Amino acid sequence: MRTIGNKRLRKVIYMTLTLLVSTSQVFAYPPDNAAVLYYRACQWYRAEPDMERMLSDLSRGKIELNEEIKKLVKNNKRAIDFAIDASGVTNCDWGMDYSKGMATVLRPLHTFKKLATLILADAKIMAEKGDYKSAIDLCLSVERFARHVNDRNMMNYVFGLAINKEADTHIQDLLANMPEDLEMLIWLKNQLAQIDSESFSFKSCVDDANEGAILFMMKDNIKGLLPIENWEVPSSLSKIAEKWILAADEEFSAGNRAYWKRLIGNIEAALDMPYTKAYAELKRLCEKPEKDIIENPDATLTTLLLPAFDKSYSAGIRGKNLPNAVRAAIEIYMVKAKTGKLPDALPTGLPTDLFSGKPFKYEKNADGFVLRCRGKDLSKDKIYEYEFKVKK
Repeated sequence: MRTIGNKRLRKVIYMTLTLLVSTSQVFAYPPDNAAVLYYRACQWYRAEPDMERMLSDLSRGKIELNEEIKKLVKNNKRAIDFAIDASGVTNCDWGMDYSKGMATVLRPLHTFKKLATLILADAKIMAEKGDYKSAIDLCLSVERFARHVNDRNMMNYVFGLAINKEADTHIQDLLANMPEDLEMLIWLKNQLAQIDSESFSFKSCVDDANEGAILFMMKDNIKGLLPIENWEVPSSLSKIAEKWILAADEEFSAGNRAYWKRLIGNIEAALDMPYTKAYAELKRLCEKPEKDIIENPDATLTTLLLPAFDKSYSAGIRGKNLPNAVRAAIEIYMVKAKTGKLPDALPTGLPTDLFSGKPFKYEKNADGFVLRCRGKDLSKDKIYEYEFKVKK
């Protein structure tokens, strides 16, 4: 009888709690901060290194979907659900205290990347079942996730772009294999337009680097840059930099802040130029402090603290160019769905190749079509092309 009574008591408690949760705003789900759910997703994420490598290989097209991966996805369903719920929440405050500078405890970006890969594996499972709507929904969740990851600094920007690019690669694959469905293509186009309204901003990364560097350039903080070995400085310049820092006074501090501000102003101006000119100017500006420091102590702290903006700028353009190609391709698939055949020429008004600022080169082939860049990625000395297959 006591056992029966205990069961009844537990049932009453459960029902009461359920009622309270369902009627109280305190327990509303999901919470109004997506970061809470992403952190929970990280807590529930479980995968051995071998399985993570397998997931990575699947994402890069090196292997096909298999039973081990399906089991891994099933075992991580709770982590996936938390991340998907988080992606649907507008506000995302990570709770980072950036005032601590380099001592700031950063978010688990590598785990976020693994979570995204796991969700996209689930999208492949849905596609294999023929549920392309659910597969695309999962990819869109990852694109929203990527925009939450992209927050403030360069590291977040790079990881956000990488996650977004992986989602677009999966959408590219789904477009090649899903049945021709104009209604779904229109829905996908509209969903991506909403997501793209929140763009990845390289300027915000420059602003963040600016704020952090100015803190280091205050007289009382300068000695904290020692030892020089902590910074990526050519050995030929390390002794020069160390000499200037050891002798630092208020005049040195003020001179270095003025030098930095002039350079950052020129970098921000370069970002408004077309890619080719912007990259060349950023490369020149990023190389300038290492040339100036030999005779100008005002260039010392900029030499230590200036990120390789030229390379990260190119990486950003590269990361955003595939999404442009995917969005242009959707319009071509829509023409095919309406007319029964691919257009002979690229429709007007489509997203452009960011390396040239011009429309992609469009070429039909036996399997579908190719969108080729007209401009070169100058940091890689490479011209990219994106192949889109059409289901026969």
